[in-house]
Amino acid sequence: MSVIVVMKVPVDVDVFMRTLTERADEYARMQALAQAAGGRSHRYAAGDGFGFLIDEWTSVDAFKEFFRRDDVVAFMASVGVDTDAERLILIGDAIDSPDRYDLNPAPATARLATTGAPGGAPTAP
Repeated sequence: MSVIVVMKVPVDVDVFMRTLTERADEYARMQALAQAAGGRSHRYAAGDGFGFLIDEWTSVDAFKEFFRRDDVVAFMASVGVDTDAERLILIGDAIDSPDRYDLNPAPATARLATTGAPGGAPTAP
């Protein structure tokens, strides 16, 4: 069974948004690495001074191992994420339901992404 991960991080939203186009090739590289490590889906959302990562992973361990990688942490820092700040991470078992949908699947080009506890408990890495 896979897990859904929601991670909230402090981020310089202007820097982050700019890097999505300026460094799209690096996001594509991170996407390939994440998929090889067990990532199944990935999406971002941004607010005032923070960003959300919404992912599906094959397991909690796969997610944790990927976000412990030095190159992943360095990439996150380089795109505006405050990697020294506390993060809120929620993890729960993925559930299929008859009303599940995705109306706008994004093209597989740009992607990003740390640790958490099973059962939806918020944690900091």
